[in-house]
Amino acid sequence: MSATLAIISVKLSSAITGKSFNTPAVFPVPAAGQCAKTGGITCGLIGSTCKDTMTISATVDGTNVVAEVNEQNNSMSQAFGGRVTLTPVPMTNVTINAVGTPVDGGYPSMSVELDGKQAYANTVVGGTFTARQFKIYSFATNLVIKPKTLTIRFLNDAYKPPQDRNIFVDSVVVNGKIYQAEDPSVYSSSCTAGYKKTETLACTGYMTFTLK
Repeated sequence: MSATLAIISVKLSSAITGKSFNTPAVFPVPAAGQCAKTGGITCGLIGSTCKDTMTISATVDGTNVVAEVNEQNNSMSQAFGGRVTLTPVPMTNVTINAVGTPVDGGYPSMSVELDGKQAYANTVVGGTFTARQFKIYSFATNLVIKPKTLTIRFLNDAYKPPQDRNIFVDSVVVNGKIYQAEDPSVYSSSCTAGYKKTETLACTGYMTFTLK
């Protein structure tokens, strides 16, 4: 038995360009449960790329040449493609300008907290204090977005005269805004607690910056 021929109309439409392309072709109707394939339809025919959102519509036997029990199910549409939009992840960017003094070659360590949550752990603070050569320690985190406080903790104080292990914090920068350690709003628990307007962490303890 020879295959039955029917008009298969295929339409490709772009939601981006608004253009469409329609191509009629004659194909043999496949046996039940089998598929027929067509080709030659490219995204460029509708002024688009295959990364754009498109809809392809196919109509088989639109003029009802082939007798069917159900003449209402000869068309289908399928959307595909689509541009991927990446949503930036909000981050908190922090820079700390600090220098440490060693005891027997061992430099101080610090950790950094944002709103009481550790965001930067056990970092050795180097540099040369006598030459005011501060080191820059930078990190970005999404642990806390728009934090209200930043705390620097001095973890390993040591004293062996004339050597004294300390941390000196010049300033911190949070999301582009500079905060000086000597600002009267900075609280320190190092040695004695209070708003001491100093850049020095001379004892195991912390200094907390109030952020705006």
